[in-house]
Amino acid sequence: MLNENENSMICQRYNFGFTRLQRSTICGGFILVALLVMLSAPSPAIAWQETGDRPAAEEEDLLQLRWAKMNPTGARAVFEMPMMPRFVERTFTPVRGKPPIKVRMHIGTTKNGAYSFVFNYSDLHERPRGRGGVDKTLEGAVQASIVNVNGQIVNEVEVIKLPKQNVPGRQFVFVFSDKNGNEYIVISRVFLKGRRQYQLSAIGPRKDFDEQVASRFLNSFNAVRPKPDMPPVPKIR
Repeated sequence: MLNENENSMICQRYNFGFTRLQRSTICGGFILVALLVMLSAPSPAIAWQETGDRPAAEEEDLLQLRWAKMNPTGARAVFEMPMMPRFVERTFTPVRGKPPIKVRMHIGTTKNGAYSFVFNYSDLHERPRGRGGVDKTLEGAVQASIVNVNGQIVNEVEVIKLPKQNVPGRQFVFVFSDKNGNEYIVISRVFLKGRRQYQLSAIGPRKDFDEQVASRFLNSFNAVRPKPDMPPVPKIR
């Protein structure tokens, strides 16, 4: 796992010719992908159960499990997973003189480590300006997701938007190998809403990757309005 100093060094090395704002986004991807590489070790998965004992997630068709809706506090987003995710938070400083950026991740992994589902979000220092700024920020996030694991894009990056919302995004698919030579496919979507960047990634073995399972996870995401901290002020009659 990369620590904060190592992330800062990588951020300075891989500028990609973008502005300081885009470098903030680019470096956020390093933390996510560095974590994914470490997911090769099996970790317990809690399958959602309706009644009685059920087989572990990897022993059963994931699409047949009861997927649960997640609405993490502060995320301003909803998504579904077939198991309870664990929460990981990392803080790093990609730009000197700027406050640290926190990347908050919710990671669900099958018991044998074959499949992982990752939802993460972070807030940029500044809101990208105009369409050009948004495009460069999203492109930087895509490049960050593959460069640190020597990943290879397997198709063209697709321009997408959240349904019924004017939230721009990108979808991309890449392959990478872990330290043991095992090959994985990652289908990832990244969205930018104001200063907030969301990213969802479905990771599975390249040999028998299940696209339907990945689609179920990715299509379940939606950005939602933040809940007010205080009840509404009553109107004076």
